[in-house]
Amino acid sequence: MDKNEHEKNTLAYYDHHAREFNSFRGEGVSHYWSKELALFQKLLPDGTVLEVGCGIGNEALLLREMGYGYVGTDISLGMLSIAKSRYPEGNFACQDLRVPGLSPKFDGLLAIASLLHLDKAEIVSSLAVLRDQLRQGGIGLITLKEGVGTEVDNKGRFYSYYSVEEMAKCLVEAGFNLLDITLHEEKDHPFICCFIKNP
Repeated sequence: MDKNEHEKNTLAYYDHHAREFNSFRGEGVSHYWSKELALFQKLLPDGTVLEVGCGIGNEALLLREMGYGYVGTDISLGMLSIAKSRYPEGNFACQDLRVPGLSPKFDGLLAIASLLHLDKAEIVSSLAVLRDQLRQGGIGLITLKEGVGTEVDNKGRFYSYYSVEEMAKCLVEAGFNLLDITLHEEKDHPFICCFIKNP
């Protein structure tokens, strides 16, 4: 199966199963990433945040509570539909994170479990696109799954896995300063959580 087919199948899954994510980690707003968001807020106490791969808007609601200005993007119309219903006053747009787009530049960037669906050959160029949407000195939080190689899961979703060293190298190649890397334990593949700065 080629890259285009992987992308098509992954997007189709999220479009068709968007409603299931409403209760994926329990009712209401999930605080799954609370530790990482707390560190993000220490690094960036306020400002405007761009979230790429915003999904059903869970972090949109949390970031609003934290006092940030917010814009969320996702390539899945199904996921965006849920996000807009949960956060009607939120600012959401359908956009491929690999494509330059939104302006003005943001103070913060969030990419929670979204870049892991990209082919590894695209990761550095995609990170560079995201860096261009951050102001100088802007702070980012990116999470991907730790592991080796790539796979298609039993739901048809494509994943790329990274080691801490591999991800650190990609971030530096894309022009970021790496502030910290932590691991968030998860069954099978822990998440690598990267705190970054646009120098």
